Amino acid sequence: MLLHRRLGDPRIRATSRTGDIVLLGLRWLQFALGLATIPLSTQHLDGGMMMVRQGLLPGTVVLQSPALTDAEQSVIEAMVEAEVPTRQPTEEEACRYYEGHGERFVGDAQACCATSCSP
Repeated sequence: MLLHRRLGDPRIRATSRTGDIVLLGLRWLQFALGLATIPLSTQHLDGGMMMVRQGLLPGTVVLQSPALTDAEQSVIEAMVEAEVPTRQPTEEEACRYYEGHGERFVGDAQACCATSCSP
């Protein structure tokens, strides 16, 4: 619209500089190219094709795990199956936490903690 007005209105055309018209022409071209690429972009919504075309990713990605010996595999399985022990707080620690953060407890939790932590 601005380009049309600058080129079509003789009064505005007379006060426009060449750089203004060139800049508006480039903006219009950029806008037109952006609109023209929308159908191509909708075919690849995840952006993967753009990354491949820019050379940031290879055309095909193959993920392969390294070959493991039986001993290494058994160590990994043992680590996955192992239970991580968690320390349970003592009654005194639980009461101290409740006294410092009583506003965070609501409903049944508040009633339970209030009765067990009362002197």
